[in-house]
Amino acid sequence: MTRYTRMSVFAECSESQIKQLLESGRLLIQSSTDEQIIEHEKLLSSASKYEQAAIALILGKLQKAKLLFQQVVEESSETADYAWVELVLLDPMEYHLDQSAIKKLRSFSKNSGSRLSARALHALSILYLWNGLYAKAFDAALSCMEYYQAKNEVQGKAFISDTMGSLCVSIGDSDRALLYYTQSLAFKFKLKDDLGVALTLGNLARLCFQLGRFSQAREFALQDLSIISTVENVELSKQSMLMNLLARIELADNNFSQAEFWLSKASDNIGSTNKKDFFILKDLALVNLAQHKLEKAHDYLEEAKKVLPEASAYHEMWWKLVRLTYLFAQLSGPQRIQSSEYTELMLSLDELIQLHSIPEVTIQFYLLKAKDSYVLNQSADARDFLLLANKLMKHSQQLRFQAEIQKYMMEWEFSESITEEVAKAIDTQVTNESGYIIRKSLGEGGFGTVSLAWDVEREQNVALKQFKSNAQLTKKEQDRLWHQARIEFEAAARINSPSIAKPIAIGHDSFGLPYVVHQYIEGQKLTQFMQAITDNASIVQYMIQIAQAMEFIHAEGIIHRDLKPDNIMINASGSPVIIDLGIALFSHFKSSASIAGTENYMAPEQKLSLEIDQRADIYSLGCIFYQWIAKTLPEAITNNDSSLLDKIIRKQKTGININTTEIPSGLIELISSMVAVKPENRPGNLEDCITQMRRLKL
Repeated sequence: MTRYTRMSVFAECSESQIKQLLESGRLLIQSSTDEQIIEHEKLLSSASKYEQAAIALILGKLQKAKLLFQQVVEESSETADYAWVELVLLDPMEYHLDQSAIKKLRSFSKNSGSRLSARALHALSILYLWNGLYAKAFDAALSCMEYYQAKNEVQGKAFISDTMGSLCVSIGDSDRALLYYTQSLAFKFKLKDDLGVALTLGNLARLCFQLGRFSQAREFALQDLSIISTVENVELSKQSMLMNLLARIELADNNFSQAEFWLSKASDNIGSTNKKDFFILKDLALVNLAQHKLEKAHDYLEEAKKVLPEASAYHEMWWKLVRLTYLFAQLSGPQRIQSSEYTELMLSLDELIQLHSIPEVTIQFYLLKAKDSYVLNQSADARDFLLLANKLMKHSQQLRFQAEIQKYMMEWEFSESITEEVAKAIDTQVTNESGYIIRKSLGEGGFGTVSLAWDVEREQNVALKQFKSNAQLTKKEQDRLWHQARIEFEAAARINSPSIAKPIAIGHDSFGLPYVVHQYIEGQKLTQFMQAITDNASIVQYMIQIAQAMEFIHAEGIIHRDLKPDNIMINASGSPVIIDLGIALFSHFKSSASIAGTENYMAPEQKLSLEIDQRADIYSLGCIFYQWIAKTLPEAITNNDSSLLDKIIRKQKTGININTTEIPSGLIELISSMVAVKPENRPGNLEDCITQMRRLKL
């Protein structure tokens, strides 16, 4: 996580106000009663401590500043609110899970145009960032930036630029992050703020480290360290944090002796807080694990556990990840299966990951699960976890993991059971020939029919999609459908997930007509299932599962284009399965000029034959969500007059008519954003949708 060192608002631009406060206090004391004098002395004391805290921040003495701000808060003076906000800015990790703190900051932020409001907005942006609420974080940061720009407060602009950079890093926008960090450096050079420059250099080092640019990361971190090493009175803990970063860079670059050197130096410079002790011990354990020195790794892990801060999910996730890594190295495959500690840690860390968005931890957890599955000959699971790691790696721009993921992708063999078939017999009666025996019809469409069939050779039920005959379709139509069937088959073949119906075979029957064979899913279509499940909490949980199933499709660069309740089955175990990729499109292909999809669930850009991306599927998912919650078919806003449609696109927020009286208030914002007319107004990806669904309180 990025360091956040913040100058006090009084140190920044309120020295005259402090002096006025001191002077007014002295004048009041001269003509006051004894009781009033006591109160005024408290006021003077608070102002003086605030000034001392500001000086401590300038000198880089963060612990002293925090202590002074805490004293101001405890004295409940007029400046207590300012002091408390500064405490949040100095230590966001302490407050990011505290909903009462977030609520308090929100109340301060509503006092538009005030300095307290600006500082509260800055603090909110950081807490939202730590909680993965990136849209809210950006809104707060931009509002704060507007205040600083209006007041032309250079120092405020410098530090909010750092926060904006960190936000861009978190959403995987490294280019914009670089721009914000560069802007921050320019402001700080103007201010001749050496410590501020050092802070931004540290942020740049972390960004380069995340992107896998280890040489640049090393250079920025060393520059940062050289600056703060020459500044008098800077707390040793700041140097220790940089040395810890340098150790992580060297560890990722497989320079183990150099990593140990920096960790040793960091340990010598450490402050008294448990949090910093923990990270050094954790990284020492990782360095020894990388060298397979299991006993030393175990000892460091035990020491780290002793200083593990209470009620910090961030630290807890890291410790459990490293402990799992240690157990994976120590135990063989069968031993891990029998180890209750290993199983419990896996489940516990999985639960934490569902609640907290820390890409670096999550990616390494997926990689560990992939390695574990592959060792146990569960190649399908191993591939799924690699795909998840790869997707998150790209989305969060944690590119330092790219080489490792690609290495496993290239080295591991994944079993595929896809068969090309020619001249198979398809009949309603049992014959001596190998082929398919049709048992009953499952549906019919413009392409042909889908049937439940018995696969004689494989001895299993399958879903058989047969295309229309030459008499029913022209050669051009048949070629187009066959081409689309090949795309569907290729798309499904690339996805190895229990949430996606698996392709089995593709070929031509004995009459030369094409067919596609898929796994048959026993259960009922979502259309019917919606009528049985009506409570909102359950609906949200199922929508999360459907979105997770779609993530496997998007991870392969595939756009579904026809997501609707009839294409989703709820299997016998109650889990949703996507059963049809009939008009799937690989995202690196340009979409055709033809309109494809189903009217009530089709994104506006699809109807206009515009270029589409994965947000078209998010729109369809939003339509399904609305249908289930409101218990009514989504009604698209359409008009044949293109000029009127243009007006609709400009003025209408959603692409379907939404009856807000039928939707719980907590769901209106999410569903409306998912079915927004403009793709840029929808959530950027399914992970954002899932995160918002998990945070819903119904």
